[in-house]
Amino acid sequence: MVTRSLLAFVAGFVIDMVAMMVMTYDGALSLVVQPLLAILVTSLSCACCLALGSPLLFDPLWRRWSGIQAASWILLAISCAMILPAWHPSWRIHVHDPGTGGISASFTPTLSVLGWSGTLFSILWHPAIGITQSSKWA
Repeated sequence: MVTRSLLAFVAGFVIDMVAMMVMTYDGALSLVVQPLLAILVTSLSCACCLALGSPLLFDPLWRRWSGIQAASWILLAISCAMILPAWHPSWRIHVHDPGTGGISASFTPTLSVLGWSGTLFSILWHPAIGITQSSKWA
């Protein structure tokens, strides 16, 4: 479980930092504050995904989930596929920026949040990622 948790945290952190660099890079302040926020938000999201997936720890459910490994690969592929269009300029939404008083383009919130959360969940509960005999706890 530690291996998958670290991989999910790193993936979530990297996705968050790339999104920050694409959208709201303000210079030195972003380089200090954004990583701290990314650590906080990714940690909380990983904890939520662990809580949501905890029923998979029951042996009958885990045997069924790990028996169809294609499901976790498909979930990972769909989640990553949801993130990419959210970053495309033609799919962005326009929001009012109170700091400048103007209109700025932002990611599609539904696609980006669901894709990011799905990526974390699929890595945290992927049965193929493990280094021991029982990959449920690896």
